[in-house]
This record gives sequence, structure tokens and C-alpha cells, in this order.
Amino acid sequence: MSESAGLKMLYRAPSAVATYWRRQATDLLAEEAFRQTLRVELFDHSWIITVRAFLEEGRIADGARVLEVGCGWGRSAVGLLRFRPRLDYVGIDLVKDFLDRARAVLAEHVGSCRADLRQAEACALPFPDASFEAVVTARVLQYVADPARALGEAWRVLRPGGRMVVIVPSGWNALQRLVYYTRLV
Repeated sequence: MSESAGLKMLYRAPSAVATYWRRQATDLLAEEAFRQTLRVELFDHSWIITVRAFLEEGRIADGARVLEVGCGWGRSAVGLLRFRPRLDYVGIDLVKDFLDRARAVLAEHVGSCRADLRQAEACALPFPDASFEAVVTARVLQYVADPARALGEAWRVLRPGGRMVVIVPSGWNALQRLVYYTRLV
């Protein structure tokens, strides 16, 4: 997706964002196109930076319960679960087709793991308060209708002492990391 296409999607209604990504999924997830995407993107530099930021800035230990908001086709999940195989990973995404592909990608690249993938919206997380030691998200908030509400939901499901790592594209088209942590109670 071009940067201008991404900018046009800023803060749209959830239904418009879901429709856009369903169309993207149709193109991206076509078998041949997806195999090419896997070869190019799965273990590229951006992937390494994202996974490292999640693990280090999020202080994610093996066995921790982690929520990824906007898990897409499982790119970050593969890294998280390869480096922390006992992670209790939960990923959400708006688009069912991405979740189906994520299950296949995880099975192929990680094998058996504790991954729970669910269709859900960032502004209405279907989890009780204080459910996760870490909440991570990369390149998602710019597509959410109400980013403040999405961050509030992420904060709500974060346990006391937990950390939230938010990665957003910066104006220089590089990654900017924002790390939040709850105070210890």
C-alpha cells in the first residue's frame, strides 16, 4: 500500500477500514502473491525491528500473556512466538481472511504454539480488564477511527505493571516507537 493510500485511510469509520482491508486481503492473500510477500517481508529488516521492539520495550518474558492489536496475517506473531515459544499470544484483527492466513503462517513457521486469533475491533476489545502483561501494535493506529479510544481499550486490558508498545510510521517513513507502562500497584 502506498503512503498516500494509507493517509487517505486516517481515522475512518471502522466499517470503511474493514472494507478497505478486506479488499487488500483479497489481493494480498492470493496464493502466489502471498508466497512472494512471505519471501520478501516475513524476515526483513522492518520485521526484525518490530519484533525486537515488542520484546525489548515490552519486556516480554516467555510465558507472558500478550495481546497484539492488528495482527494481520501473522508477521509479528511469528517472531514473537519464535523468540518466546511459551508465550500466551492473542492476536486480533478486523479481517477474518487475515486471521485465517495467520493461522496457516503460524502453523508453517512456528508449529504448535499458544496462539489465540480473534476477529475484533481495536476500539472494543473483547477482554476483561487487566488481562495482559503486554499489549503491542504496529502500523495500526493510523487506520483506527478513534485512536484515543483504541489506546484507552489497550490500557484497560493491560495489567498493573504491564507495558504497551505502539509502533507508528513517522513522517520520515521510519518506525517510531511509543512505550507506555502502567504503574505498579
